[in-house]
Amino acid sequence: MAAMIEQIRDAGAMANQESQDMVEDEHEGPDLISADTPEWAGPELPFPTPTASSTTTHDRFPQPGGGSPDESSEPQHGTSHLEYTSHETSNGNESQSRGLTQPEVTATGDEQPDGLSPCEARVAGVYHEDGCVSSVHGLAGIMNPTRRAFHKENISKVSRKGEAAVAGSKARLISNAILQKQREGRIFKQPQQSIDLDGCDPELARHLIDVHFNGNYPACIATYRPAILESIACNGPWVNKLLLNAIFYSSSLQSGRKSILGSSDDPQSVRSRFYIRFSQLLGQALLHSSIPSATALLLVSSTLLSEGKASAAWNLSGTAYRMVVDLGCHMMLGPDYEEVKFQSSSQMLHKDIEQESRKRLYWTAYVTDVTQSLCLGRQCSFATTEARVPLMLLDTFEELNEWEPYLDPTEPASTSRAYVSQSAYAVSSFMSLVKLMRIGAQVTRLYGIETVAQTTEMITREKHSIESQLAHWLETLPEELVFNPGENNPVPPPHQIVP
Repeated sequence: MAAMIEQIRDAGAMANQESQDMVEDEHEGPDLISADTPEWAGPELPFPTPTASSTTTHDRFPQPGGGSPDESSEPQHGTSHLEYTSHETSNGNESQSRGLTQPEVTATGDEQPDGLSPCEARVAGVYHEDGCVSSVHGLAGIMNPTRRAFHKENISKVSRKGEAAVAGSKARLISNAILQKQREGRIFKQPQQSIDLDGCDPELARHLIDVHFNGNYPACIATYRPAILESIACNGPWVNKLLLNAIFYSSSLQSGRKSILGSSDDPQSVRSRFYIRFSQLLGQALLHSSIPSATALLLVSSTLLSEGKASAAWNLSGTAYRMVVDLGCHMMLGPDYEEVKFQSSSQMLHKDIEQESRKRLYWTAYVTDVTQSLCLGRQCSFATTEARVPLMLLDTFEELNEWEPYLDPTEPASTSRAYVSQSAYAVSSFMSLVKLMRIGAQVTRLYGIETVAQTTEMITREKHSIESQLAHWLETLPEELVFNPGENNPVPPPHQIVP
């Protein structure tokens, strides 16, 4: 107890010293930007003014240019903006990507082009390594590595390069996605000699992986396909055995093969074996946080909830959220920051993949938290965490990737009319889902015990605010995402309930 009191005293003294240094450091911030580096430039957008009862990280602080959601201007589909979860005052900026021609995906809302400032990074206890956030320990933490002198040395390793850096990262990621798509067919040609599938039959593993990536749901965004498939082929860092078995287990519920389905209570069934193996690997995975392990936890959590195992799903997702925070995925520099030191093309690509994976992991955890909270009638535990993460996925290759229902090559060909393939719109669908879940996080507060102390008028006003936001979300939904059954394709895809 005495040690804890002393720690609190030290933290208070440190916070007092840090507050005295904040103004000075904020003036030192521009020194990290070279004089000839182009700054972010773009039109300012009006933002909706949140209601007084909003308490989430994203909307509890008033924004400039306040107005109702219906009064805010929405950029046309085809423009790209950075969107952050933030509690700070925001400005809108437009990023024009160069290089490979790919569709830009609209992302509007609480926009903050600068990411974490040097002062904010020190207060949050953010430590950078290889251009990415490697750990976050706040001022009160005994593991905080960002005392003033050390922080200055650490933050000097990265420098803001402007939108040219964003365009470069985008081009590298899309080029890599195209190359990996071409190489996918070779992965399972000689699996016994080249890849470790943790004992799973190669043909079955390929089937389950194909089923997984054929889906278009949040977990597919977190499981970043180019990185994962390359890591399977080359024993890379973006997949581990825990994630492999999570994919196998989740896909086994969506497979049409009778030999796989079985009963979840039968320990001898194929899908049960994957879950048992996942459970065996889980203990060791918890000793060291990693992006593949956190992704695996989210994926299995969603699968368990779809099976009606609510307690197991809730506990696993909670562990995943802790791991996401431990990795520092909830705090990120802006996408226009790069290492000051020279980097080879492979090093830059590795950094780009890590940044992209971190963003996808954070937003998937956010969506999972809100959906599970709404489903189980509980308060959000992760979506309200203070965060600064851009809602901007740079790899948009999968946006216009052709999608059609998965056809098992071992099954006889169907005699029904063929479904006409269409663009997946995976990235824009996910971004729209995130915006919807932001509203969903407000819905969960209506069912909290604090509403007992509120007047009927306040609760009614909050309800009307949520309804207005939902109407605005629907009105501003990109045209290609609006579902009009029978208008575009007379043959609908088969019904399938996914985790």
